[in-house]
Amino acid sequence: LFFAFTIIFTGLYSCSNNSNPPGNDSNETVAATPVINYAVAKFFPHDTSLYTEGFLFHDGKLFESTGSPDERPQTKSLIGIIDLSTGKMDKKIEINKSKYFGEGIVIFNDKLYQLTYTTQVGFIYDIKSFKQTGQFSFANKQGWSLTTDGKELIMSDGTDKLTFIDPASRKP
Repeated sequence: LFFAFTIIFTGLYSCSNNSNPPGNDSNETVAATPVINYAVAKFFPHDTSLYTEGFLFHDGKLFESTGSPDERPQTKSLIGIIDLSTGKMDKKIEINKSKYFGEGIVIFNDKLYQLTYTTQVGFIYDIKSFKQTGQFSFANKQGWSLTTDGKELIMSDGTDKLTFIDPASRKP
């Protein structure tokens, strides 16, 4: 009788609809992906002749970096400050279009850093005068965007890998 009871109990238990795997407390809940509500507060004009590659806000100003694709000969690789009332750029920096394609920018420690697309070169500018103060190289095949964590520059090259660059040594 005990043997028959054990078989029946085991069969019933194994057929039960127990959706919690062993070791999973049934009181645990899985956190849902948070939903962030937003509202458009204002629209700003933008010069559509610019080929935007990067932008950031710094000291209340919108800085933009542009590239210059071959199929858009009217474009230039520029960095400037955008007038939010007109959308026009107050050009501060222009790099040689025949050599470089401007990409992402970041401001860190009163310096503006700029990547180039496929030449494996980045430029460093003084944020007040916009004069070039240096450059750096990187091994990534492409430069796309830059940001910072407050200690290092963080570079994206369009892959799933990020490259951290020490601003002092300019090396990864």
